[in-house]
Amino acid sequence: MENLCYDMKLTEYMYRGCCKDLGLPILVQLGDLWTNNVLWKIQPDGSIPNKVLGFIDFQIAFEGNPAVDMARIMTLCTDAEIRRELETFIFDFYYENLTKIMETTGKKIDFDVGKNDFNLTGWWMALKWD
Repeated sequence: MENLCYDMKLTEYMYRGCCKDLGLPILVQLGDLWTNNVLWKIQPDGSIPNKVLGFIDFQIAFEGNPAVDMARIMTLCTDAEIRRELETFIFDFYYENLTKIMETTGKKIDFDVGKNDFNLTGWWMALKWD
């Protein structure tokens, strides 16, 4: 498995190439999405709601697979129990928003294609960062 994780052809395919094969949009990805690169909005009372203010650290940003950043933050920043508990919710949120983006281009994304990309990218990311 280690060879798969560092195979540059597979990496290129997962980051960009699969979009063409799956009919997915190529979107800007931060490439290094994890909790320390997310700026959270702070309320006047000092509490932090679930609202993102922005992202930082675009040094390795790229255009590619829309599932990469989501898979990365889930793999690096949550434990297995949380991932299992929230996977369906997170995928549904991802799919709903990806569908909205695709509609602006006059295209539709098949639910199964989106789910397969999300799952495959998550599996690959887990192997890569294990």
